[in-house]
Amino acid sequence: MHPFMAEELYSILWTLLEKFIKKSVLEEATTAAKLSKIDFLKKENILSPKKVDVGFACKILLQEAQAKKKASPPQVLEVQNECIALLQKLTNKLLEHCPLQYAMVRQLTCMDPRYMAKIPDSAISKCSGLLQQLISKKLESPDLCDTILQQYKAFITEVQKYHKDEFVAYNSEQGLDSFLYGCIGEKLEYSKLWEAFKMLLILSHGQSCVERVFSDNKDILNNNMQDETLISYRMAYNVIKN
Repeated sequence: MHPFMAEELYSILWTLLEKFIKKSVLEEATTAAKLSKIDFLKKENILSPKKVDVGFACKILLQEAQAKKKASPPQVLEVQNECIALLQKLTNKLLEHCPLQYAMVRQLTCMDPRYMAKIPDSAISKCSGLLQQLISKKLESPDLCDTILQQYKAFITEVQKYHKDEFVAYNSEQGLDSFLYGCIGEKLEYSKLWEAFKMLLILSHGQSCVERVFSDNKDILNNNMQDETLISYRMAYNVIKN
């Protein structure tokens, strides 16, 4: 899921912001990082209440209310302003823990087959940035990253020449690991690239699974219990649970 996360979140955030943010402001946000940094509370960036997209259902209800004189223009304006406030709160909640703020999440897009085929230069740039992140976190050596980037560039060239249609038509529901393995997994010339891809594909989305195991162990543990007993309990517990 990681290689598709940035694009999906970008789409969700754009859809939300375009309802109440001026088009000129959105057009300047050409990247996911810029989009996530838009000041959606600044009055100069917000559409007038009458232009805010409140949805067809709400528009129809407001029109009917006005036609039947059940709502005055000031009341309609109040509803529109409340819609803006709601959209601002929704956006704030989305960005509160949004992974788009992390460069690595945005750079992992370089592993998306569709991105490789459609925007090869940007994919190479993102791959370079991603490798820099791995170096800074001491997950890869600089020399090895030079080799990985070289193999990635060669792979992108191969994709553009021989597999572009196949990569553009890639469906994200298809296993990315299987898809990439079929392209580079068994090729010696891409061996270092595949090793890097394997490491990136198993990055965890969080630690909830680990924490859940700790909770399970706490329920099972008793005083003076030895290791073998705990292991046996865990095996029985997992079998029953699964």
